[in-house]
Amino acid sequence: MARVCCFICTSSTSYPFACKSWARLGLNRHCLKFAPDMDWPISVVCLLGLLLYQVALTQVAFGRNTKLHAARAQMRRGEQALQQANDALRQQLDEIHVLQAKLNEQANRDPLTGLYNRRYLDDTLARELARCKREGQPLSLMLIDIDHFKHVNDTYGHPAGDEVIKTMARMLDARARSADVACRYGGEEFLMLLPQMPLDAALQRAEQWRNDFCTATVEFGDFRIQSTLSVGIATYPGDGTSPELLIGNADRALYRAKQEGRNRVVAFSGP
Repeated sequence: MARVCCFICTSSTSYPFACKSWARLGLNRHCLKFAPDMDWPISVVCLLGLLLYQVALTQVAFGRNTKLHAARAQMRRGEQALQQANDALRQQLDEIHVLQAKLNEQANRDPLTGLYNRRYLDDTLARELARCKREGQPLSLMLIDIDHFKHVNDTYGHPAGDEVIKTMARMLDARARSADVACRYGGEEFLMLLPQMPLDAALQRAEQWRNDFCTATVEFGDFRIQSTLSVGIATYPGDGTSPELLIGNADRALYRAKQEGRNRVVAFSGP
């Protein structure tokens, strides 16, 4: 079977070269010549076609590049929106944490005086006792009661009694060390937790507070109110090694102070 080869020549001079190429390959039995005329109008048409083709390719490339830039811009806007959402969420979480801390603080504070309440004391006293036991340090506990407080309320009214309580609370808070815990224990009764304080130092501080309070004057409207304190003290480890026993012995000492005439400080000394 004879093989037929077709070679398209763009000029008359390329025909011999094509035939020789095919002859080297053994494909020279039937070589058809197709050499179109390349006059200048045809050349111009070809150049115009090539130019239009390049313009079309450029437009396609430009369109794709424009779409790519638009897609990248949209991605950047999406990333910015996501970052803004993350920042807003982080801010909301920070605000929630601050609010939770405030709520926890409010749950541990007495609303009238701002001192810690018994709920906070229950957690703190056990922890401080364990720490003092671990470190071999003493701990003193005071129960403080405003003398004849019912008489103050009956004579001057409950708002005046509240002002006396707040005055007492401000004095305790102002004179407390950073490690001390001042609590409103109930009504007109207060509790001072004094870590790493031995009995003799606790007695001196209690006497100073008693003297400061009894010489202070609480002004309420046209009234000038003066009151006194009774204080009972118990010290770890000699007067108790548990929160319940320590508070109970401080309460017994306070009862003795009341029984002995009030306006005094009494340390627990056994049954």
